[in-house]
Amino acid sequence: MTQLLIKRSPVFALIAVLFAAVLVFAAELYLSIQKEKQSPPGHETATVAWQYSQLIAEFHRFNHQLDRAVLLQAKQEEINTLQMRRSLLLERLNAAISAGTDNNNSQLTRDSSPFVEIEALGKDSAFLARSGTEKYSVADLLVLRNKVDLLQEKMTALTIAATRLSGEAAAQSRMLANQVENSILILCGLLILLGIIVMVALFHASWNQSHAEKNYRQHLKQTEKTLSGHSVISMRQAHLLEEAQERIRQPLNSLKDLLAQSPNEKALSMLGRLHAVIDDTLDFALLNLGRLRVRNNDTDLQSLLDDVIRQAREFANEKNVVLLFDSPESLPGSCETDGEKVRKILSRLTHHVIDRSISKRVNIHAYSTGGYGGRLFVDIADSGLGVNNADLQQGLRRNKPADANQPPEDIALPLAKGLARLIGGNVTAINKPGEGSIFTVDIPVHRKPELPGNKQAG
Repeated sequence: MTQLLIKRSPVFALIAVLFAAVLVFAAELYLSIQKEKQSPPGHETATVAWQYSQLIAEFHRFNHQLDRAVLLQAKQEEINTLQMRRSLLLERLNAAISAGTDNNNSQLTRDSSPFVEIEALGKDSAFLARSGTEKYSVADLLVLRNKVDLLQEKMTALTIAATRLSGEAAAQSRMLANQVENSILILCGLLILLGIIVMVALFHASWNQSHAEKNYRQHLKQTEKTLSGHSVISMRQAHLLEEAQERIRQPLNSLKDLLAQSPNEKALSMLGRLHAVIDDTLDFALLNLGRLRVRNNDTDLQSLLDDVIRQAREFANEKNVVLLFDSPESLPGSCETDGEKVRKILSRLTHHVIDRSISKRVNIHAYSTGGYGGRLFVDIADSGLGVNNADLQQGLRRNKPADANQPPEDIALPLAKGLARLIGGNVTAINKPGEGSIFTVDIPVHRKPELPGNKQAG
């Protein structure tokens, strides 16, 4: 498990860094929202309302002073000074109203009722200023006073409306902040859940891969163990076959020696066939196990071929088959090959063809090609009816006797083909039903170079 975590540590580290960054961002956003919520609601609007109240109070004091100046018939200079102060006050009041309008999104403009009345009041004050020290009636002063009071009431109403709008804006801001806060919490929860799912999926995939690799290694070890056991069994079988071959051949050789001392032609022939059957069966078993060895030696192909033809003629005479042999004088003499296996290949094929011949006529033709690395070809043809090509190819491919009740010649074809391939050659067959079969033996031969002394002696 530790090795698995070490292998996957870069992926886990990258995922951890990404989630840490997301959580830090969410925490900063959450703290900023909390700070915004803790700030006093409608701070800017409350400030504007306070400015409104101060301006109204100052405006009230100014009007009171103006009334006193008019009633006392103040001098022209005092009236002008008060008029200038009143103009400045109007400008400040207009600026405060404009600021409050921008902050609270209200519909106050220069055409609104407060502004119009303030301007009218300014005109009346200017008229008073122009009149100098003239005396006015109490009715005119009361009208002017009522206008000022009405303006003060409207300013108070404006302050209340601004305060109410400020409260509504603060409530909406808090509600929006709460919604954003909840969305952030939900998003963080989903991200954490997704991270847990991804981590579990990665860990599960890694565990499955590790488990699969472990099973594969166990299966591989079991297979190697099984193959090793099969190899040991094959070696034991090969050893037992070799031992059985030696134990069987020893009494057969002893019988041959005894019969040689007291000649009995029929007994010798039967013993020779028995020896061949046993020898072929053991070689066929070793060949299938891959334990048959190649032993190259100096071989005179011409003498070997003559010996095979001599034995074939004896067998052909017993079967009343005419054997014709055609061999050119260009066959290699001494060469390096496994002579025993070449002899067995040619002997088993010729005996098989003679035994199965229907036309009672068998032709053998031998020839060679190439120099030192040449090849020997031997054609064994039966001019009889022949057999089906598929049946013949099946006989060449057989790797074991088809039935224990079948005659031992059944393994002649696959044994000859296997031995030929073992020494680097091959056995092929061509069949034409009604015309006959031709077996071709292809064997590599390595001629020994002739010495100059041998040429002079020849």
